[in-house]
Amino acid sequence: MLIFGVKNKVISSKPVDVVCTECTRTEQRVHTFQRYFHFFWVPVFPLSRQSVLECQHCKKVTLEKELSDQRKAIVRLKAGAIKAPIYMYAGSVIIVLLVGWSYYSIKVENKQTMQFLSSPAASDVAVIEAGQGQFQLLKLIAVEGNRIRFQIGQYVYKSAASAKTAIRKEVFKESGYFSDDLFEMPMDKYKQSQIKFVKRENGH
Repeated sequence: MLIFGVKNKVISSKPVDVVCTECTRTEQRVHTFQRYFHFFWVPVFPLSRQSVLECQHCKKVTLEKELSDQRKAIVRLKAGAIKAPIYMYAGSVIIVLLVGWSYYSIKVENKQTMQFLSSPAASDVAVIEAGQGQFQLLKLIAVEGNRIRFQIGQYVYKSAASAKTAIRKEVFKESGYFSDDLFEMPMDKYKQSQIKFVKRENGH
């Protein structure tokens, strides 16, 4: 369940010498509210801003848009040029960091897969596209000269990501995951196959 929406936060509260239209007292304050978008209560970015006039004596609250032009000018002058608090950009910063980390991780993963693919080793487990948008796991049993021997996983995945997850969770280590049959192919053909990811023992 996603929890997101818009909230208000008082970012400034200053006294102002303006007569209350209700009780004629001058004990008033200008409260400035900053609206911001949040995701799971974490501020992502600021939105609009609004000031209100509150009498500290009778508690009458007047929105900025309801004030006369003269009072509105006084309120705006008193509120001043207030910037949104830095923490209201926290969600945006987190998103940028996550995107950057994801991009970096993908680059490292692709580079490592190419390295493992260029020099296959026994016990490598790879994600291979089996055609028609389906993916399987392939486990190298032996690398002998220019040929490799391998087993094929008996499960089919609908995406490369779900097949990678199966590798990371080490589902392939479960008994009976791979077929008992051994297959063989030239190493050059293996290198040219639609390999999407490779995990190596003591590797990633």
